[in-house]
Formats: sequence, structure tokens, C-alpha cells
Amino acid sequence: MVLFSQKGTIISRCSQCQCIIDVSIRSWRFCRIRGFIMRKAMIFIDGRNFEHAVNGLYQGVTLIDYVKLTNFVATKTCHEVIRTHYYTAQGDKVREPVKYRQTQFFADALNSKDDFVAKLGRLEYIDVNSAGKPIYAEKQTDINIATDMLSLAYNNAYDTAVLLSADTDYIPVIRLIRQLGKRIVICTVEAQKSGMIKAESDSNFVLLKTELDTLKVVRN
Repeated sequence: MVLFSQKGTIISRCSQCQCIIDVSIRSWRFCRIRGFIMRKAMIFIDGRNFEHAVNGLYQGVTLIDYVKLTNFVATKTCHEVIRTHYYTAQGDKVREPVKYRQTQFFADALNSKDDFVAKLGRLEYIDVNSAGKPIYAEKQTDINIATDMLSLAYNNAYDTAVLLSADTDYIPVIRLIRQLGKRIVICTVEAQKSGMIKAESDSNFVLLKTELDTLKVVRN
């Protein structure tokens, strides 16, 4: 349910305890379960894994509004989201200059928003397939996510990490972070296989297609 305060501020209700959240700034005003003390969360998005799952669900390229997604996760998990981290890999500047520039533009746009950080790895050219299309290996993305999740946990920057990925490569770092006393929430996309990584988390939830419909980029 979405409500409006007298001042016109957009607010909503937590799905777990019906507390009130100010969606416009992602800060919690009142929680009937936890009082005024809300857990701090950071969101970590494995861009290529998440977007591949979304595109597969819709059977075509589908753009997600990451500000809307952040607000949705804050409401869904009953946390104060203090920062959203987005990671992806940048293509070959020589072979695919247009995609290279598009990825850089998107990362710059996210970095210009409050409480967003976008980091780029790279796509390393391997060969071509039978259809003559280039084959790339993604580099640095996994290590960027793992390093940030672990270092920020060690420095007590968050209470809960919300990871948007079904990649089992993150299981070792998830175990380390939980040993530090932090919580891990795994968020996956409807129809995405994720049983192994979910088993390593404190909790998890699935983004349904009906929910994603409300998070898509609206084109004018």
C-alpha cells in the first residue's frame, strides 16, 4: 500500500510489520516491531546475473529502475537502505565501442545519484562462436562484489547485505560475512535457479514478475 502524508511525501508500509517508511528518502519513521531502531542494509547487485534473469523472464531486454528497486527492497526487508552498489562488466572498447560507451554512460548516471555506487569490471575477449559472434569472459565483477561486501562488513558499515544474484561463487564470502555477525538476504528473480545460495543465507525472497512490472523503466 502506498500512502501520502500531508506534506505530499510518498510513504508506504513495511510488508513484514506494517510500519511506516518514507520511500522518497528511504528512511524509517516508525516500526511497531523494532521501534525507532532499524537495521542498516546495503544492496549489492550483480548486474549481469540479475539482468540476465530479468531478460529471460520477459524474453527480451527489460530495463529496471534501480531507484524504484532500492525502495522496494527497503520496504520488503524492513530495513533502512543506506547505499546501493551496482556491478557490471564493460565490453571491448575496440570491438564493441557502442556497448562500451553505453555501459559507461549507465554507470556514470548511477554514480550521480545519491547513495548509489556503480563499479565496472571488464569483458575479456576469448574467441568467436560458430555463428561468428564474439565470446567474452567476465572479469573483476565477482571480486569487486566480494571485496566490497566483506570490507564493509568488517568496518561495520551495515547490519544486513542484500545480494541480488544467484551465483554460487559468492557462497564463500557469504559464509565469512555471516561469521562476522552480519545477516545475508538473497534476492532472486522468478524462475531463477538459486537453491544452493539461498541455503547459505539468513533469509531470501523472490522478485515476482508482477512486482518487476512496477519496477520497470517508464519510457515517455
